[in-house]
This record gives sequence, structure tokens and C-alpha cells, in this order.
Amino acid sequence: MPSVLEDRERNNLGWMRDSADPDQMLENFLARSLWYNDLIKNEASRLGMNILTQTGTTSVDEHCNMVIAKCSD
Repeated sequence: MPSVLEDRERNNLGWMRDSADPDQMLENFLARSLWYNDLIKNEASRLGMNILTQTGTTSVDEHCNMVIAKCSD
């Protein structure tokens, strides 16, 4: 979910504070990350693999448990 990534990165802007154009750097980062996420999702779908989506409401532990449950199916 694109908004989850954007919200997370907007709350973690320290990594780009030394950039000459932090807004452009964030936009470039988001565009590249979302493009890559789509590439992986499309390939996983094509191969019939399980796809778990982070909605922003699932904790890390919950997400890990979902992965483990899918692996033991």
C-alpha cells in the first residue's frame, strides 16, 4: 500500500536531511520503491506465489506470524 510507505518515510526524514532537495529525494525514493514493489508483486502473482500486503495496521509480529502460517500450509 503506497500510503504506508510514504507515511513511514515522512516520519523518518533524517536520512535525507543533508540532501540539496529533500522533497525531490523523497519523491524519487518513493517512485523507485513503489515501482520495485509492483515488479515483485507482479512476478510473485505470475508465479502463483503468496502475496502479503502491509496495510499499516498489522504489527511486525503479526506480519511475521502470517508469513510463518503461509509457509506451513
